[in-house]
Parts: sequence; structure tokens; C-alpha cells
Amino acid sequence: MTFETVGTGRLGPSPVAGLQWGAVIWRITAGEGAFVGATGYITSNFTVSGDGEVVDNHYVRMFIP
Repeated sequence: MTFETVGTGRLGPSPVAGLQWGAVIWRITAGEGAFVGATGYITSNFTVSGDGEVVDNHYVRMFIP
């Protein structure tokens, strides 16, 4: 699959000291094999700790013809 960023992602301080949080949205633009004709969106919601630990959750809403 290929995708492109929608707008600008966000990253900034969270309510928890020393923890950054953010989000980004990608639009699915194409796919191959079982994903030919795929379209949809992927969202990423994440946190980054002061020591670089990342927790990243993705949600996908995809349509395949």
C-alpha cells in the first residue's frame, strides 16, 4: 500500500510531565495484490517519553473493491 500524510501531524506536551503526545492521519492512495484499489485512512495516536519510549496506536478504516 501507499499512503500520504493528510495535513500536518501534531506533537506537543501531554498532561503528564515528561511525556509528549501527538497524532497524524494518512490517506491510503493505492495498493497491490489483495489490496488493489484500496482506499481509506490510517490514524496514529502516540506518546513519546523523555527517554524515547514510544507507544503508537493505529486505527485503519479501509475499503477494498
